[in-house]
Amino acid sequence: MKFVAIDIETVNGQATSVAVIGCVGMDYGGRVIETKEFRIRPFPFEFDDRSTAINGLSKTDFVNCPSFSEIWDDFQNFILDYDFCVA
Repeated sequence: MKFVAIDIETVNGQATSVAVIGCVGMDYGGRVIETKEFRIRPFPFEFDDRSTAINGLSKTDFVNCPSFSEIWDDFQNFILDYDFCVA
């Protein structure tokens, strides 16, 4: 069996402000199979100072990024290659 671990970075206090989803596919032996990063234009497109201080993400990094719905198929296909997902 193999699993994928995901980490999500947000840019303000709203749950919809996801800007980055990092994924690491692993086997049960703890070996990394693959990694993938999805950069997303957050909604609303507002970055607060506290979040930027924590994750270093700023507006200029995401001006031309796709929306979550535009990366959904790629993200879904990536995680569906694994037996389960942990966050």
